[in-house]
Amino acid sequence: DRFLEYEARINDVIVDYPLTTVCLYDAQVFDGKMIYDVLKVHPLMIVHGQVVHNPCYMKPEEFLKNRY
Repeated sequence: DRFLEYEARINDVIVDYPLTTVCLYDAQVFDGKMIYDVLKVHPLMIVHGQVVHNPCYMKPEEFLKNRY
């Protein structure tokens, strides 16, 4: 749960900086539910080499409210 909270809140921190971040998650370490939950807190994703808006994205406060 702390990992998901970190992932949700990090967007609020990095938005103020001129940088691009790429988050990688090992599917052999994280189960499908965890990957799906992490995906929800990322506004953009890379699909087939293209950066696209994430249709599953939830704002951090919304995600955390629904989670706890």
